[in-house]
Amino acid sequence: MTKFNIVIPTRERADTLYWSLKSCVSQKYENLTIWVSDNCSLDNTEEVVKSFSDKRIRYLKTPERVSMSANWEFALGFIEEGFVTYIGDDDAMLPDAFEFAAKLLKENKVDALSFGSATYYWPDVGAKSLQGQLTIPRGNSYSVRNSREDLRKTTQDIFSSIELPGLYWGAVDIRVLKHIQSRHAGFFHSLAPDFYSAVIIASYIESHLYCERPIILRGFSRHSNGVSYVNSEFDQAPAQLFMKEKNMPVNEQLVFAPSLSIILADCILQASKVNPEIPKLNIYTVVEKAAHDAVCASSKYKFDEIVEAIKAIGEKNGIRSYCNRMLKGLTYPEKSGGQTAEINTDNSVFNIKTIELAELLGLKISNVFEASLFASQFLMPFAVNKADNVLSARELVNNKVDGWIRNVKSKVIKLTH
Repeated sequence: MTKFNIVIPTRERADTLYWSLKSCVSQKYENLTIWVSDNCSLDNTEEVVKSFSDKRIRYLKTPERVSMSANWEFALGFIEEGFVTYIGDDDAMLPDAFEFAAKLLKENKVDALSFGSATYYWPDVGAKSLQGQLTIPRGNSYSVRNSREDLRKTTQDIFSSIELPGLYWGAVDIRVLKHIQSRHAGFFHSLAPDFYSAVIIASYIESHLYCERPIILRGFSRHSNGVSYVNSEFDQAPAQLFMKEKNMPVNEQLVFAPSLSIILADCILQASKVNPEIPKLNIYTVVEKAAHDAVCASSKYKFDEIVEAIKAIGEKNGIRSYCNRMLKGLTYPEKSGGQTAEINTDNSVFNIKTIELAELLGLKISNVFEASLFASQFLMPFAVNKADNVLSARELVNNKVDGWIRNVKSKVIKLTH
């Protein structure tokens, strides 16, 4: 039986950590270790962890306050065998996650897995339009990918690295991680360890398996520092605290800004220092993508931060005139809010407003664990289908779910705890 490790780095988020841990101990898979790495919390984090009697839990505590990346590194040092995945302390493992991952590994001899992204916005997030929103991929096709080719495309186009073999949305053999760690005096060399792990791992392995069906429900709560940094509708305190910490420096070619393109570019540039074989980043593409991020920014002041960063990047890289041309005429567009339906589907995802749906059906969906139980009903069947043979399975689940949606007003789904 394949060994799996879940790592939950945390600091003073006992309220969400409880539900994250509940999703982990609810996993039936036995050959599993749940590592909680407490970054010197001052709240009741340790008490919450010890309230679970599950023998699979291991509680770690850093000797002093450290950066987020250092906490990730600290926990990694305790793991000796098996596959490793990291989740946030406001995330959840979906039911039967590791049976599914083990099945994939049994059928495909790979050192890394990557999965589609399911997301849940906790009811306490500042952005009212997102409160309780649940997004679930509809597919379960998978394919074995050329890791270095996927990395080349990422460095060329600066697009999302979600299909790369990252620790935050996949599972990677500890032997790969230890090999990288031993060659470079540590594994994490960026202030964004999630994206960085995907880039550096892809540069060291030949192939990985990507599956559309998720095993993790990615949570966004009032504590989330990443979304706080890029989205002004969220409480800005987590981002402000994060930026004050003793983080790893931003790459000298860049200026940090609330732009996912700049954050990913920093990960690529920092990883390139560690492994020079990583394809060269095109700084012009970074500027182009960052300008797009500016137009899509959540507020005028986030827009202004990105614009100023682009100007500074132009100065640092001797491309001021190009940046000025890119910014000419760039203005922040007025945003108009919209109302999301209780359940909205397209060909690739389900978007569900769980707060409205809970009221309609008498459900209790108030945290990421309850959302994970609800989300599991929308996942593709457990049997895995390769990409060239998935249509019949997809039609099967779509018909099943569409029928469920038609009758949803007359049903009450009982969530077990």
